[in-house]
Amino acid sequence: MAGGEVLRRAVCLLVLFSFVFFPSQALGFAFQDPTGLYSTVIPDQWVFQAHLSSDSLVVFYGAGEQSLLYFEQLDLVEDQDALAFGQRSLELFAQEGGLSAYQLEEPLSALDLAGVEAASCLYSYESEGKIRLWEYRIFVVLPGERGFSLALGDAEETFFENRAVLEQVLENWRWLF
Repeated sequence: MAGGEVLRRAVCLLVLFSFVFFPSQALGFAFQDPTGLYSTVIPDQWVFQAHLSSDSLVVFYGAGEQSLLYFEQLDLVEDQDALAFGQRSLELFAQEGGLSAYQLEEPLSALDLAGVEAASCLYSYESEGKIRLWEYRIFVVLPGERGFSLALGDAEETFFENRAVLEQVLENWRWLF
């Protein structure tokens, strides 16, 4: 086998190896939150919004006008677990002064978020511009009774196309505590 052929095969194997063992590198960029609480992979087409973000809120916009991914750290919460935290939050969304035309689409259910108990649900509501928005949200009660929430939101017509974004973020989620 000629030297060029060996080099070509080695490069091909290296590329294949990268996709098999480091798939997130091909799909987005590694993100670690400024406070050192978590890390994940954000798809390349999603853009960090520095002017909307802070130490407690990290916001990314996707390609669509309504495409939004955000992670929110809260101070102490009174809830014993993620299901109670989620239930209390959903009750607030449904109250007067909460989310306009709020509708629970998928009820709260327990899930494991990188080894931490969490609860997720899907709901929709109407924006100020009268656009029907859908939001998949995950609630977590972290050690020290701190609340945490992450959400993917989008317009009704494009929400399900972008749900794969959240799957990628969750597959690569790591708590750093």
